[in-house]
Amino acid sequence: MLPKAIIGILILALIGTVTGLVTIYLNLQEHRSSLTLATTQLEATRETLDNYQELNHSLSTANEELTAKIQDQAQRNNRLKAINSDLIAESRRIYQENQRVEERNTALDQEIREVTAKNNSLNRENRNLAARNSEVAAANEFLNQELEITDQKARALQEQSNQQARSIQTLEQEKTNLTAEVQELEGQNRSLDQQNDYQAVTIQTLEQEKTKLTADVTELQGRNRQLSQQNDTLRNKSGSINQLNARIDSLRAEIRRLEDQRKPLLLQTGRRNFTCTGSMEPKITCLDSATYLTNFLPQDIVVGTVISFDPPATCKVQSDRGVSHRVAKVKVERGNYYYWPKGDNNEAADGCWVSEKRVEGYIIELHKNTHTENAQLRNSVNSAGADAERAWDAYRAKRTSYGCPNPNQTCTVSSRGQLNVLNRLRSAYIAASIYHICWVETAGNAWYSGFGPPVYIPCTK
Repeated sequence: MLPKAIIGILILALIGTVTGLVTIYLNLQEHRSSLTLATTQLEATRETLDNYQELNHSLSTANEELTAKIQDQAQRNNRLKAINSDLIAESRRIYQENQRVEERNTALDQEIREVTAKNNSLNRENRNLAARNSEVAAANEFLNQELEITDQKARALQEQSNQQARSIQTLEQEKTNLTAEVQELEGQNRSLDQQNDYQAVTIQTLEQEKTKLTADVTELQGRNRQLSQQNDTLRNKSGSINQLNARIDSLRAEIRRLEDQRKPLLLQTGRRNFTCTGSMEPKITCLDSATYLTNFLPQDIVVGTVISFDPPATCKVQSDRGVSHRVAKVKVERGNYYYWPKGDNNEAADGCWVSEKRVEGYIIELHKNTHTENAQLRNSVNSAGADAERAWDAYRAKRTSYGCPNPNQTCTVSSRGQLNVLNRLRSAYIAASIYHICWVETAGNAWYSGFGPPVYIPCTK
């Protein structure tokens, strides 16, 4: 029984083992299929990984190139940032410079208004002085006529006095003679008294003659009194004549003094032409010429006078031929006169005090259009100046439209496009100004023969 049981158990065990082996085999087949599939997938994955590795290598190469480009771009950005910083600093500096220039322009405008007011006041004073000079001249003429009439009256009175003195002397002589005759007649009267009876007729005759002589003596005494009164009157008139003579001498001395003061103004003059720099436009141009007074009195140069001077080293303008600008201010130090000149068409003054010793003369007469051969050079300078003025007006107008009417203040715009427009207009203004400055320097250095067009090298934009 046991063996069968064991055999049965073994058979069952064998069956279970076979079943397990079959199951294991089937599982192995499934695993093999799965392994084959996994191997196939692994091969595909390997190919994919190889592709990924190649792609990764390409990406690494591209990444390195991109890194190099990024680094190069970063360097360019750094350089652009440095350039931008420099541009910002330059813009700030230019803005600050523009602020200072505007402040100077404002101060100069104020000074020009003050100078204009002073000039108007001086013009009124000059007109008043001219009127007073006319009155003084008329008074001098009247006094001269009065002096001549007084001299004539004095000579007539002197002649009359001399005649009256001669008459008095004659009457005195007659009186002496009459006195002698009266004395003689009295002696004769005494003799006649003794011979009364004998010479009665003669005594009567002598009495008649005595009466006549007495009347003559009385008349002579009356005339003597009249002559004494006339003599007193003449003495009084003589005192008045002496006073008039003293006044005449004083007036003659004053006339000589005035003539001495006027004498230098009537002496030395010179004629001079102008360069085409345009600094005195439009009142004085290089088409004109002028007559200068060279032996002037320093006190006669006042604000508004156009002087020709040798500029000192401190002046902004320099020229070997001298400069002709208008006097804006005058000062006196230790008895010496100094003048502050400025061109009519210049924004700023020459920036220097000119001593009276450096002044060659001042304009007393302007001759218009005597050098029309300078017209082409003048037109070039003025055209360049007008272009610079238009460029500045366009720049300021655009700033105003962006809400920045004051050129001395920083203009903060809302977009880069507006900033580019402002930079473009400002660059155009700077270029136009440089071109204008070039023409001004060319005109200043040109050779003016006076017989034909000036010789110069034209400017190019």
